[in-house]
Amino acid sequence: MMALLNPMKDIANRSPVWAAMTEFFRDTALTDRDISHIAKICAASPYSVDELEWIMFTEVWPAFLPNLMAIAGEWAGWDEDFIRGRILDCYKPRFYLSWRLNPLKRYFCQQWPSVVQRVKHVRTAVPSCGR
Repeated sequence: MMALLNPMKDIANRSPVWAAMTEFFRDTALTDRDISHIAKICAASPYSVDELEWIMFTEVWPAFLPNLMAIAGEWAGWDEDFIRGRILDCYKPRFYLSWRLNPLKRYFCQQWPSVVQRVKHVRTAVPSCGR
């Protein structure tokens, strides 16, 4: 994995990815359509799959986990300005161990592997020639 830029220096690239990833933190179940949307946004980003995982679990997770723990969490989602502000307010460099080693992350983000699989598929798909 290459060294990611500090999020404060990479807001233009990070913002759409952050917004897509916050879908995991709404008080609703992810649908297949949600997973496809998240994967499409992530696949269009300049980040590798490892970098996307880093962003998800060291930037988005700490900022939005409280919504999953709330009795009546947000279910409609957040606008990009709110997302950006919350993540940047909560950001600090973190040591990262795989999400697979954390039972809470495994439970709440059990569909993360589906997103990763679809990102890889989108990035390797050969465009049709119209035939």
